[in-house]
Amino acid sequence: MLRMGMGLWQDSRRPGWDADALAFFTRAAVTDPVVMLRHNRMVKTLKSKGLWDSLAIWYGADAGALNSISPVTPATNGQTVRKWINRKGDSIHVEQSTGTAMPLYQSGTGLNGSPAIVPDGVDDCLLATLPAAIPSPFTMCVAGVRMGQIGAGFGGYRSMVNAFSGPRLVDYSAAHATYLAGQDANDYFTGVNNPTGNNLIAGVFNGTNSKSYHYGKALPSSAGSVVANSLNNTLRLFQGTGGPATYYGGGFYSHIFIFSKEITDAEFLIMQTMLHVNYGGLP
Repeated sequence: MLRMGMGLWQDSRRPGWDADALAFFTRAAVTDPVVMLRHNRMVKTLKSKGLWDSLAIWYGADAGALNSISPVTPATNGQTVRKWINRKGDSIHVEQSTGTAMPLYQSGTGLNGSPAIVPDGVDDCLLATLPAAIPSPFTMCVAGVRMGQIGAGFGGYRSMVNAFSGPRLVDYSAAHATYLAGQDANDYFTGVNNPTGNNLIAGVFNGTNSKSYHYGKALPSSAGSVVANSLNNTLRLFQGTGGPATYYGGGFYSHIFIFSKEITDAEFLIMQTMLHVNYGGLP
């Protein structure tokens, strides 16, 4: 039997609770009933829409961000994040053992005032070694507020998520800067076209080229928007490379999803709608 706080009791054998959701609550020591209900609802959405099986990795700030791993202790507002638990399974948890390189957990700076993981844009990052590179095609989705705003030029955007055998989520070419109705893509992060800064970003890579989504808008496919990263089988959050340089991303990160498939426009809309229903703040 699983106690959910505020006098609310639920047994895992009773209808309504997904077994994968219950397993995550145990791994990450989740007890907040609101967070539990929301996560359970999102798991059911992903399963009912056919996205669960292709979801390889899922990090969410409102549950699974740990300040300590022994004992397992969830981070509270202003504390550093030692480990971020993968909601999809009991592996590929990102960690950081160096105290000065740990991002912070903040309780109200993420998507529409939800919790966020907040790197400093200087040296904060979370890392994991993958058992094997996930082959293309794949898709990475990142939800939060003003993500990747720190860095030289487009370097901040390069540093949001680096993963797998090469491609990373966002590495804007000069051409991408003009795709959104003549506006620099940066505007959609920093507030010119998106005053709240709330955003869901997705990068799709199919082995040849890529397609990106920003604030409910799809950008045209371009071979230049996803480029090579030489660190095979390594997942790096908030740390990226551009040529010889290393960049560290800033911003407020609420959710990171990585799918082992190329999602469609309709599936991106499902992700955006799911997050909006549960948190608000997206178009």
